[in-house]
Amino acid sequence: MFILLYFAISSFSSCSSCTDEEEGNDSKGTTSVNVLEHPTTYISEDERIDSLLRISIEHDTSTMYELPRMNKSCPEEIYYRIAYTVSFNSDTRNANWVAWSLLRNHTDGPFSRKKVNAPYYEDIDSITNHQILDDWRTASPPYDHGHMCPAGDNKWDEAANRQTFFLSNLCPQHEVLNQGDWENLESRCRGWAKDFGEIFIVAGPIFEGSRNCLPESKVAIPNKFFKVIMCLNPKPMAIGFVYPNDDTKHRLYEVAKSVDEIEKITGIDFFYLIDDETEKQIEASYDLKFWNIRDK
Repeated sequence: MFILLYFAISSFSSCSSCTDEEEGNDSKGTTSVNVLEHPTTYISEDERIDSLLRISIEHDTSTMYELPRMNKSCPEEIYYRIAYTVSFNSDTRNANWVAWSLLRNHTDGPFSRKKVNAPYYEDIDSITNHQILDDWRTASPPYDHGHMCPAGDNKWDEAANRQTFFLSNLCPQHEVLNQGDWENLESRCRGWAKDFGEIFIVAGPIFEGSRNCLPESKVAIPNKFFKVIMCLNPKPMAIGFVYPNDDTKHRLYEVAKSVDEIEKITGIDFFYLIDDETEKQIEASYDLKFWNIRDK
């Protein structure tokens, strides 16, 4: 779906000298040829990580079926990362949405969160108001850094994993939700990707009424979170979920919704790149049995 322009980051050195037999000289035998040594290139760990964060990519957006579009007027900056796309809102200082496709062979890999040990990163390409690290220094429980595109979906590549820690991909999320139902849904998505080969996901915050912010910052705290998922094989199907951003716990069937319902709540047009007939069909309802979700 997209082409990764992956720039390898490595250090190198070479040193060589050789002694060649001089042709046609039967009196002196050999001649030494001295080759200049290339200087060794050193790169610090900070420089290496910065290079990973800046890896550029090129997309054919016409086939990125996960990409939605806003049906309402709001601030929006689009950032294309290696493994996901974010629409960032400089007013709420949260994402409007984060979208990605999850492939079967991207559901696991060697670059676990523990191994990568990534901190949180301020966005390097934001041109307007954005989250900064200090916004979170005064934040206290119950709010976690809630990933929209999870690090767990990007253990296949170190750069992709690190880029999930950009603050534009993170929202203030209640710790019970972040470490419970939201994490469980992320795991279910990886299971669906394994089952179907590829799924298309959009996630983001929902704001209702007056806004509260993290202490001493302008980062708004969402009231709810949504996630919509589509697969095209073995047949086109879609489902959505909405969770309150609090300490309540829910079974999947209790928070399941049609994509049409979530479009009305969010003002976002999901999966518009597929043909209109299919879009209309899969967004009108959902089938718990297809997604192997129990309704009890």
